[in-house]
Amino acid sequence: MAEQTISTRKSKQALATSSGAHAVHDGLSDILYVLLPVLAEFFGLDKAEAGLIRSAQRAGMSIFQIPVGILAERIGERNLLVAGTVLAGLSWIGIGLTASIAPYAVPITDMILAGITWTGQILTGTAWQGIELPPEFIPLLIFCFLLGTGGAVQHPLAQALVSRAFPEQGRRVAVGHYNFWGDAGKLIFAGATSLWLGFQLPWQTPGLAFGIIALLCAATILVVLNNIGLGGPPEHLKTTKKEDKPRIEKGWGVKHRLGFTTLCMIKFMDSVTRSGFLTFIAFLMIDKGLPKEWAVQALPIVFIGGMLGKLAFGYIAEQFGVFKSVIAAAITTGVGIFLIIHLPVWIAFLVMALTGITLNGVSSVLYGTVGDYIELNKQTRAFGFFYTLGTVAGILAPVLIGVIYDFSGATIAMSVVGILPLIILPLCIVLRATERDLEAAKA
Repeated sequence: MAEQTISTRKSKQALATSSGAHAVHDGLSDILYVLLPVLAEFFGLDKAEAGLIRSAQRAGMSIFQIPVGILAERIGERNLLVAGTVLAGLSWIGIGLTASIAPYAVPITDMILAGITWTGQILTGTAWQGIELPPEFIPLLIFCFLLGTGGAVQHPLAQALVSRAFPEQGRRVAVGHYNFWGDAGKLIFAGATSLWLGFQLPWQTPGLAFGIIALLCAATILVVLNNIGLGGPPEHLKTTKKEDKPRIEKGWGVKHRLGFTTLCMIKFMDSVTRSGFLTFIAFLMIDKGLPKEWAVQALPIVFIGGMLGKLAFGYIAEQFGVFKSVIAAAITTGVGIFLIIHLPVWIAFLVMALTGITLNGVSSVLYGTVGDYIELNKQTRAFGFFYTLGTVAGILAPVLIGVIYDFSGATIAMSVVGILPLIILPLCIVLRATERDLEAAKA
């Protein structure tokens, strides 16, 4: 039976495997948020440089998500998903060993910094002073880039498996479950890391441990998907006779260009908001007077709310529709961020959990809606593009908000983040009109 019409049993197994991969990859990615204040102190970085650590990881994801989605149309999702998970695990092991590796990387670091200085002199026509950074910083950025490269496989491929397994009724609910486990992974990994740091233990140990977990996850994905026969090359491409192979349909399979474009714009603004908030929420708590060990607990609290929100919003969207769900989430998120800025610390922690519900929950609605605008056989590349928008936002937001933070302080920087969700509101009106066009086309 073709994968497009897989059985209920295989649908559930595809969802379970994709959800497990989501938990591990999101956990590996988002423990960077917890470690940023520690890394900033360890390496002596300012806020913009700390944001660059996160941006390096996002850069790796943004570069490779679309190529991975296109390549999967030819060779399937399974092997790519396994290879990316292995690379992500090895990258975290590398991050944990950065301090040990740094002495051997000094010549490369010096060469890179000299190149940046020379380029600055050429472009500006002025004499730049040499850039000084800790010898560990460049290797750290490289490992973070590789972490993002490995993570590039998970979202487009696992999300496409889920979307194909539930092509019509129940897709947003299935996506909600898939997204729930992504935030569950964030909570488990970030919670364990925060607890570890709370005892003032070395930050390198969690990276090594989670790298090993990723390698075990890769082996599990390979075994399970192979046993149930999912994620391999598409059936129509398996023939060995060149003359029997059909031509692969070109294009992106977009059913409604305005609708998909609007959905992508909403996704971009949502991702900028989320990335900016998560990157600097711990720094905001430190500025409010909390010690670093307590401030990093903000991330697990947000992830608890996000975990519940991603599950709940799958059902909410099925019940009330995309328009009402996104509108409610955008308004609630913006108001929640402003309350966190101005409320006393411990009340802010309570609001943080509630804000996490809408901050992260709306993604279940957006991802579950991609299938409405894209043909079934083109969804891996569509999800690759969709997630790339999110990772580009994840590159820009930490650096830009970090610059605002350095120059204007915590209140102004986080206020900018709080305004961003409100930009989504007029886009929702356009999206609602395109939904009606699709419904009319089906009738």
